[in-house]
Amino acid sequence: MKILRFLAWLALALAGLSFALALTALALLASALEASPTVEREPSLSPRSITQARQILVQNDPRRLQAGDLRAAILPVRLADDAANHLASRVRDARARVETLDDLVRVHASLRLPGVPQRPFVNIRADIRTTGGLPELQGFRIGRLELPPALVLTATRLAIQTSGVSEEAELLRRSIVAVSVAPGGRNLQIAYVWDPAMLERLRTRAVAEVDPEQLRSVNDALSAMLSHRAANVPIRLTEILPALRAGDESDGFARQRSVLLVLAAYLGGKDLSKLIPELGGWKRPVPRELILHDRNDIAQHFIISAALAAWAGEPLAEAIGVWKELEDARAGSGFSFADLAADRAGTRFGQLVRERDPRIEILLAGAVVDGDLLPSLAGLPEYIPAAEFRRRYGSTDSPAYRALIDDIDRRITALALYR
Repeated sequence: MKILRFLAWLALALAGLSFALALTALALLASALEASPTVEREPSLSPRSITQARQILVQNDPRRLQAGDLRAAILPVRLADDAANHLASRVRDARARVETLDDLVRVHASLRLPGVPQRPFVNIRADIRTTGGLPELQGFRIGRLELPPALVLTATRLAIQTSGVSEEAELLRRSIVAVSVAPGGRNLQIAYVWDPAMLERLRTRAVAEVDPEQLRSVNDALSAMLSHRAANVPIRLTEILPALRAGDESDGFARQRSVLLVLAAYLGGKDLSKLIPELGGWKRPVPRELILHDRNDIAQHFIISAALAAWAGEPLAEAIGVWKELEDARAGSGFSFADLAADRAGTRFGQLVRERDPRIEILLAGAVVDGDLLPSLAGLPEYIPAAEFRRRYGSTDSPAYRALIDDIDRRITALALYR
């Protein structure tokens, strides 16, 4: 009887412990979840951020660096903020914000949990101390729940190991010498030691989704198609896209992404084998003029933006499109809202490919005309020099500029493919 009473007591104790643990877990979960996000913003990248990123790459060109070189990079906080938000948007459509407070870098992030009707938001805040040495995690909270930095760092290391990026993380850790907030809080100063292995790892990671044989198959098909066409007769892009879609692959969307990448390289005059060495012996198809709405430049803008969106995401493609037009305005050819319309339509097309939308396959299986891909460009201002652009529109945030962008977006959305 004593044994039975002991076992009964033990069972009750275990049940009570389990219940207490469950209540504790529910309490922690309730503390972590909130009714509204702390970060609400669009995932778009600004043209300014594209310009700043390009300047950083030029100033830290890896082709001019030797292994072991000690360098200092200036990272604008606004660029870090834009980049963090863009990267967060690719993780279950989260949002992020980066700000500085004296020598502290504070990162906010918000994520909505699907299927949670009340208090669906996970809000994270991380405080990172930067005093001229290596960054140090000083505080971390999820909702109202404070977590010890040591626990967060342990969890981060485990996450890095399970996600397959341990080598890249270790290379980055060894490369960073010091991080500090510059006076005024507008820039981060990053001292690093250059390691060529980092560039190779980044290249490998960037092309991990690429199927070299599929790219070669698409390129061979494009070469065969163009070699039989007269050199002085323009070819409509709407003839090329459906023809290149055909293949033995069961995954039509994967092939369509390859089609966009091959066409973007062709129209941009780039050799893909320089980015992807596995494509050694890459042969560029014969030069022919591909057109959309009777213009080669419009075909270029559409396809390159579509490839960017299909491979890198919509916000980056849109930002690069605007940045390119602003650069054209400064360089002399002028800002073109027609080119920008082609960029935005191409971005929508590429995003549909990225999302594996069945409308793409349905469209390309039939007879395609220019108006299926891109609306009329009639009335859109072009060839606007930088000074004239500033006089008319001020900036890309002005009501006059936004009115034209809204008009372009209405035209695009009116097409069946983009509704």
